[in-house]
Amino acid sequence: MLVVLAAALAAGGCAASFDVEDGALPASPEVDDDVDGGVRPGDCFTEEGLRFVGGATVPCDQPHVAEVYAVDVRAESMDAPWPGVETVQREASDFCNDAFGQEFGVAGQITVLDILFFRPQEATWADGDRDVACFIRLPAPTTDRLIDLDPL
Repeated sequence: MLVVLAAALAAGGCAASFDVEDGALPASPEVDDDVDGGVRPGDCFTEEGLRFVGGATVPCDQPHVAEVYAVDVRAESMDAPWPGVETVQREASDFCNDAFGQEFGVAGQITVLDILFFRPQEATWADGDRDVACFIRLPAPTTDRLIDLDPL
């Protein structure tokens, strides 16, 4: 499924999610911060890799436009009702902005970097999708790591 950028973070803003161009809703990518198989902090993506849920990662020393810096699995049980798009969006944005601040010492709301995330969608919630993946997206390919970038 093709995903496109819905909005980007600007100074004073908040993290934004990707949305789907053709109306079909993608699942958030499976996240996994300690074993193989899912998106992990430090994973890097090309523009092409970001276009599809489950897109391939690339080594971060190769040109890339995005890097994952935090992942989360929401705590709701598998039978929990859908909490609503506003709640899921707000909580994912809060998590990603807070995680950015903890990792880099600069509040995500004031960084000049684009902070984006994948989050659960209503259509995938019943299948157990509770994953949030936070990443920065750069305007041009780079071989720099997130840790090497100036967030201000």
